[in-house]
Amino acid sequence: MNTLRKAIAVSVLLVVVGGSAVSASPALNDGQTCKKAGQIQKKAGSTFKCTKVGKKLVWKITATNANAGGFGNGTHIVGTAVKPGRYVTTTASSLCYWERMSGFGGSFDEIISNEIGNGAHMVVDILATDRGFKSNGCGTWVPYSPKPPAKITDGTWVINDEMAPGLWQASKPADCYWERVSDFSGGFGSIIANEIEGGIVQIEPTDVGFSSSRCGTWSKVG
Repeated sequence: MNTLRKAIAVSVLLVVVGGSAVSASPALNDGQTCKKAGQIQKKAGSTFKCTKVGKKLVWKITATNANAGGFGNGTHIVGTAVKPGRYVTTTASSLCYWERMSGFGGSFDEIISNEIGNGAHMVVDILATDRGFKSNGCGTWVPYSPKPPAKITDGTWVINDEMAPGLWQASKPADCYWERVSDFSGGFGSIIANEIEGGIVQIEPTDVGFSSSRCGTWSKVG
């Protein structure tokens, strides 16, 4: 049921790209506009810095200090076992599944959002309002810290930190699916735009993240 609902939402987004939606993001969020360059604020275990991106000033997460040792697969209570913040895994299997939860009753309604990733590198935002977080096949989640990769492959990437804005082309465009996102919460409202079988994407400086499946390796061509 959950997979079907997400598939329907993705199909709608392919027809109406860039539609607006309200997401359950905190007041201070990565990519949100700010007023004073260089200003630092801390919230929910993450450090935010007001940074100039293109012609705008926006908040960018520069570090997540909670759970320094990381945590593995399974179900975790947010606020105790897992602190809110941005996390990354570079050891995910080909089918990394995670979900943010509002409770532990096991019902569909308690799933706030979820993702099935195809790639070793995955990023997620766990919010202070979440009750729980569950993952399977995702390896070890550690606090996010900017680290430019050797190459961009399938998975989830942070724009301006790990992946530069510009025109990118996939090595396997035939069955390639990609998304440009405004955060890593996994909500439908986070998807700025998406495409199937395109293999070419223009990443904007104001995008917060990018994810892809079955696309191979991405190369910057413009």
